Amino acid sequence: MNINYQPESCPHCGTHFREYYDALQNKFEVSYADTLMEVRRKARRRGIVKSIVFGVVIASFFLALSWRPPQPWKEHMCLFFTQTPYLAAFLYTLVIVLFILVEATGKVNSHKEQLLWELFEKKNREKPYLQQVEE
Repeated sequence: MNINYQPESCPHCGTHFREYYDALQNKFEVSYADTLMEVRRKARRRGIVKSIVFGVVIASFFLALSWRPPQPWKEHMCLFFTQTPYLAAFLYTLVIVLFILVEATGKVNSHKEQLLWELFEKKNREKPYLQQVEE
C-alpha cells in the first residue's frame, strides 16, 4: 500500500497546490502592494534601529569581558579605546552588521503583514478554489 501524505495536487479537482499558492500569493501582493511596502519599510527601519542598539550593547559586553577588577569599568573602556581603537571599531562594526543582517533583512515579515494575509484569506475563502486562481 502506497499512501502519499503530501500529494502535489488535489485528488478530487486536480489543482496543483504549489501553483495555487503562488497564484494566491501574487494576487495578495498585487492587491496590497502599497500597504505591504509601507509595512515592510517600517519593519526594516525598526530592525535597523534595534540592531544598532543591540550591537552596541553586545559589543560593549564583549569588550568588558577583558575587564580587570582593580580598574573601574569606565576607565577600562577608555583605556581600551585609546590603546586599541581599530580593534574596538572593528568589533563594534562586525557585531552591528551581524545584527542588521539578522534583524533588518531576515525578520521583515511582521505581525501586521500576517494580519493582512489573514484578512485576504478570509475575503477569498468564500470563493471556490479554481475561481480564485483564474482571477
